[in-house]
Amino acid sequence: MNKAVVICGPTSTGKTSLALRLCKAFNGEIISADSRQAYKYMDIGTGKLPVDKSFSQIEKYDGFWKVIGIPIYMYDVVSPAKSYSVYNYSKKAQNELLSIQERQKFPFIVGGTGFYIDVLTGKKPISNIPPNIKLREELNKKSLEELQSILRKTNENKYALIDINNKARLIRAVEISQSKGVQNTEKDKNCSLDILSIGLTAPRKFLYGKADWWVEKIVEKGIILETKNLLDYGFRETAPMKGMVYSSAVDYLDEKIPLSDMKQKVKWDIHGYIRRQLTWFGRNAKIRWFNIAEKGFDIEVLKTVQSFLDGGKKIL
Repeated sequence: MNKAVVICGPTSTGKTSLALRLCKAFNGEIISADSRQAYKYMDIGTGKLPVDKSFSQIEKYDGFWKVIGIPIYMYDVVSPAKSYSVYNYSKKAQNELLSIQERQKFPFIVGGTGFYIDVLTGKKPISNIPPNIKLREELNKKSLEELQSILRKTNENKYALIDINNKARLIRAVEISQSKGVQNTEKDKNCSLDILSIGLTAPRKFLYGKADWWVEKIVEKGIILETKNLLDYGFRETAPMKGMVYSSAVDYLDEKIPLSDMKQKVKWDIHGYIRRQLTWFGRNAKIRWFNIAEKGFDIEVLKTVQSFLDGGKKIL
């Protein structure tokens, strides 16, 4: 079947947990669409390790994990020291998608990075603007706040949608925005896929509460030790260490802020990210939204997926 299901929505809404249940029901496998989960050694702070369940049913491999026996592709595909773009992601994810279909499994594309999802499913083209090394060197000398200000003035729409605490993403966004004669490659060939897009959401207060709980749990589960190990590996100045969670944990380890301030900073950063995710996904009128605060929403999702796979006939 030339079909796939997307499970999207803001962070901490249980997208992967739901997808694992759906994979058990529909003989599926998962492709992660989270820009941070591609990095090796970054498990707790990127949400790859579930904080509310045992880790005993996780098997790690190069480029994918198995969780309760279900493969999740696009985990651990690159070192934090390596440059990794949406182009790199889409090419590998395309191959994984084809492989899943060839093995007669059903693909679930799961994550909160809307741009990655849109590129993989053919909704958006990939920029072919080449790197501007000189401009990158100049921008890399600027602070996070300076880069945010530049991008906001250059491209306010782009500023509203990206992770503004990720220096590498800010630099690339400024680079593209300042380029002359912007051109794009053709859309991904996966635009021929028949896609069912499931969105998980809830009232803002509920989402913030889930995110805050997650922050407290990752501290309990060892985000500080994970960050220290990344620093010991020599990844301090790498792009993923400048993003959410890890940059604040580094400040704590450097004794710049106490633990309470670190946790609050991460919570605020994630609240901002949730707002940007909702803005991005809110532009897609084809997403079918389900409120995770409502009892039985998961059963309704299962019914919707089954109907989609059966060509629209309501079975359950």
